[in-house]
Amino acid sequence: MCESEHGPNTDDEVNLIRAGGNYGWPHVAGYRDDQSYAYANWSASKRRPVRIVDVHGLSGRAAVGSTAEGERVEPSDFTPPIQTFRTVPTGYDFKNPKCADRELYYQCWPTVAPSSLAVYTAKNGIPGWDHSLLMPSLKHGTVYRMQLDAAGTAVVGEPDENQPLQDGEPVRDVADAAGRPGAVHRHRRRRQHAGPVGKAGREGREPRRDPRISVRPERSRD
Repeated sequence: MCESEHGPNTDDEVNLIRAGGNYGWPHVAGYRDDQSYAYANWSASKRRPVRIVDVHGLSGRAAVGSTAEGERVEPSDFTPPIQTFRTVPTGYDFKNPKCADRELYYQCWPTVAPSSLAVYTAKNGIPGWDHSLLMPSLKHGTVYRMQLDAAGTAVVGEPDENQPLQDGEPVRDVADAAGRPGAVHRHRRRRQHAGPVGKAGREGREPRRDPRISVRPERSRD
């Protein structure tokens, strides 16, 4: 079984779940590489309420102290993810001026915001996609594809970002298009949501279609 999960402001990840596995959180985000993330005990903060810009923007750690990823979790006790997304080096500036308005810096963070995960096993489906993981993104409007090895326990090569599909519209789920070889549904909600970097309030557009991917809006549950 595999699962995808959000990182704090970097290191979205995909894990192969094994019984008793320690996947690191909250002491490790992504790989145990001491890159950009350190654990901080925000429950000890004297500032109330704790601001999201402090927690994720890394500006308030001095008040509560922090520990590097390698300090709390030993390599022998850690099960690394099979894939991470957008790991950035220590010192990365998370306060992109493009998102300074109302301090909405999270809109510019390098995370891809995974929304779900699916296994694609259609033998006669999209060429080259068999035995892959498909992970839709809430930020980039695309479906990331990860090729699995023969055992299904590791990702081979780098993820395919499917750039032709990127249109900025959140994608919440993917599913095989039953009875239609070579097609996958991308599920969406047609509702108002954050737009491109630094902009907001854009209405969801009609979904696009191409010869390989069938796109349809997700019915609102509201």
